[in-house]
Parts: sequence; C-alpha cells; structure tokens
Amino acid sequence: MLKRLKLGRVGTTEIPINGLDVPLVLRRSRRARRFSLQVSEARRSAVLTVPSYSSLADAEQFLSRHMDWLKKRLDGLCDPVPFADGAVIPLRGLAHRLNFVGPVRRRGVVWIEDSDEARIAPVWPDGITGSISHCKTGCVAAVGVRRLWAGIGVDLEEATPLDPMLVEQVCSRAERRWLGLQPGHERGLLAKLIFSAKEATYKAQYPTTGCLFGFDVIEITVDRAESGFEACFQSDQGAFAAGTIFAGSYAYAAGLLVTGVAVGQSIVAGLGSE
Repeated sequence: MLKRLKLGRVGTTEIPINGLDVPLVLRRSRRARRFSLQVSEARRSAVLTVPSYSSLADAEQFLSRHMDWLKKRLDGLCDPVPFADGAVIPLRGLAHRLNFVGPVRRRGVVWIEDSDEARIAPVWPDGITGSISHCKTGCVAAVGVRRLWAGIGVDLEEATPLDPMLVEQVCSRAERRWLGLQPGHERGLLAKLIFSAKEATYKAQYPTTGCLFGFDVIEITVDRAESGFEACFQSDQGAFAAGTIFAGSYAYAAGLLVTGVAVGQSIVAGLGSE
C-alpha cells in the first residue's frame, strides 16, 4: 500500500485506503520527529505525518496498528452539510439559513442578516433564558430565570485535539504562547478548550448585545487548577466594553468537553449605572 508509493524525502500526497471512506493525506516532513495520525474535521480526511528519515514501510505498519482508532474517529465525524441555497448551517451557536440572492452592490460576497427570517434560534418560554449545544455523541442544555440571568452560554465538544489548521485562527498570540508552555501531548486538547470557552462566551453575551463577532474579540485565560477560565473582551461589544471579563467553568466526562458561562442581571445593571 504505502511502501509502493514513490514519494520524496519531503512532500504531501493524497491516497485512497481500503476500508476508509475518506482519503489519507500522507505528509513527509523534515520537522517531524515521530509518526502522527490525525483526523481533519475541516477536510474530512485522515492525515498521517511521517518523519523524512522514516521508511514508508514503517509508516504502513504504524497506520495498520492504529486503523481501529482511526475508523472510530472517522465514524464520529458529523455529516457534512452541502453549501447550497436553503441549507441550514451552524454559525457561532445559532442555526443560519443560506440564501443565494445574486450580486448586491456594497454588500460583499457573504453577509449576515439579523432578522427572524434569516436566523433560526431557540425560543425559550417567557421569563426563561438558556443555551443549547450538541455534538456527534451528546447534547446539553442550560436554562435559568431571566430576572436573575441576562445570558447563559454552554458549548459541548468531543474531547479531542483541535484541528492544528484552526489553532492560529481560533487562538490569539497570547493564547498560543500559553499553549506552548503546556505539555506537548495536551496542547491540542487545550486549544479545543479555548475554542469551546469562546463559543460559550459568545452565546452568553448575545442576548444582551445581539453582536456577532470572531474569535479575536475574546481572549481566554485558563485556570486548570480550578477547572475554570476568564474570558476578556478585547474590544467594545454593545454594553460590554473592552476589558470586561466573564468567568466560566469547564468539565470533561464520557469523552466530552463542556464549557459554560452565565452572565447575571446584576452585572448588566452595573454596566448601565456606570
């Protein structure tokens, strides 16, 4: 299989593998010091990284030993959603419907319309606020009384490493520096924690501000000893000024990672009185 390939000391190639429904991306790297097998959720493929000095026969043996693990991970991938007119896709904790409208001057290629027709969001009973999240193997909901809570955010993820290709997009420079100080085998999972904490924070602030923003707006400081984190706004977002900090917590259970943030009405009232 792999050992019959003609691949240089470095390079990348994509090959089909018997028993897999997705392609295998084989990457030979001078920087790699060991074999590494990962699943790319974004590309829906398996990625095998091989040191440049290793033989492809050794790579094939490594892949064979981990084939059961790989198949289990691939089975856990969410079904792809076609990028087509009328499709509903998740965006920052809310479901959005794609609508193709043709060329529109001064609107760019893609934009978000903040309207009931464009967004499908959970509808809570009067006096209740909350948040929902799900992944391939679980779901979670958190609710509270609106007179006490201005917003609640919860996010559920598989407790697996974040795709390396997403780390720079999700994590700030300070967050990446912190990750670099953590044990190497934990960095991917901690990057997923930062991702999840930002998702929960986004959901918690949305009922108050109605603001849509990217990962760069929030910076996460993780407290591993207390299984908690602080989410600091890097720019003004509605009632929440730059420097505003939300406290959150996280937990691991049954192969899942859950993060949560709750914003009390007293916090929002305090902002309005300043």
